[in-house]
Amino acid sequence: MPDNGAKRIQFVPLFFAFSFGMILSNLLAQNAEKSGPPKSYELAYRGIDKMRDELPEEIAAELASEEGAYLRKRKALLESAGLRFHLHDYAQQHQLDLDAAAAALFKVKAPTEQEISEYFRMHESRISKPFHEVRDAIATTLSQQNAEKLRRQRLDELLASGDLILFLK
Repeated sequence: MPDNGAKRIQFVPLFFAFSFGMILSNLLAQNAEKSGPPKSYELAYRGIDKMRDELPEEIAAELASEEGAYLRKRKALLESAGLRFHLHDYAQQHQLDLDAAAAALFKVKAPTEQEISEYFRMHESRISKPFHEVRDAIATTLSQQNAEKLRRQRLDELLASGDLILFLK
């Protein structure tokens, strides 16, 4: 008569080895699913997930356009927030109020008469009024361009130094 106790002793380690292998295989499969690129479903209709390429073309195009506008707006707002943090930091470091710090950081030089005249000459074909009537408007436009250029320069400095990092999704 065979010894059932000896067979049982051999069966227990084999059972545990098999179980351990199954658990390990399952965990590895779950990890592989999580590490893969996430699927970006746009909607589910009657329990079926639909991705963007399954949407009607005109709707997918409009959705892409809206997302582009949203991302541009988001980037602009985050840049403004970064500049405000920089302004507050600068004011605190130099013991200035915010107005004085803004004046120091973002001092925009007024356009010269030569720059105003040159702008008028370059755009004279599109300007239907005489120079003396549009001079102030040109000066304002040039000042705004200079302010935007300075703003962009400050942002580029902050981004290049690593002081500002934008997390755009």
